[in-house]
Amino acid sequence: MRKLLIAKDKPEIRNLLRTEFTCSGWSPFCCGTFQDAINLINWTNITAIICGENFPDGTGRNLYQYLRSQTDARRTIPFIFYTGYPWVLKFSKGYRDNLLLGIQATRHRPEADFQALHQALQRLCPH
Repeated sequence: MRKLLIAKDKPEIRNLLRTEFTCSGWSPFCCGTFQDAINLINWTNITAIICGENFPDGTGRNLYQYLRSQTDARRTIPFIFYTGYPWVLKFSKGYRDNLLLGIQATRHRPEADFQALHQALQRLCPH
């Protein structure tokens, strides 16, 4: 089963995403801190990551940079920034990385966000 790390600081969003992706055949692992995300990445064979920006102990950009600095398979884990911050679209284009996508959260329209996240995962993890 494909393992999805959902790293978001807000528990209500993590729970919505966990439910959505469990129903879609993923095995979600959820966390709300940078260090918990690092631990899950290091000890679980994660297939893809959906990540926010703000954590009490770090940022989503720090997590992305940590992944890309690794010398093993963790370096190639597909990464989706999912945040309400508009910079996310420019950030992901600036990296020219076929393993990175940015999705700006649409307030009050979770079904549109879910559709965009599903499409992003299909693009980044086709099998």
